[in-house]
Amino acid sequence: MNFETNSTSPVVKAIIAGTAPAPARLAAARGILPLSQSDLLEVLIHLAGGDEPEIAQTARETLDAQERSQFQNLFEST
Repeated sequence: MNFETNSTSPVVKAIIAGTAPAPARLAAARGILPLSQSDLLEVLIHLAGGDEPEIAQTARETLDAQERSQFQNLFEST
């Protein structure tokens, strides 16, 4: 999947580029990395559509568990 990042975070860039180690990708999919809400959303969407089944499923579950109002506020602010 081709995905362009808007983030300036080196962590987000490494995850999107596929250079982050698997434990970091899994932590991101769980939503436990210290990322801003916009960076977290970007990473979760990328990982949810990825080709690593465990990480993709975890990212989808994390997205499902997020408060929709937080994302709504994020979209409205951009």
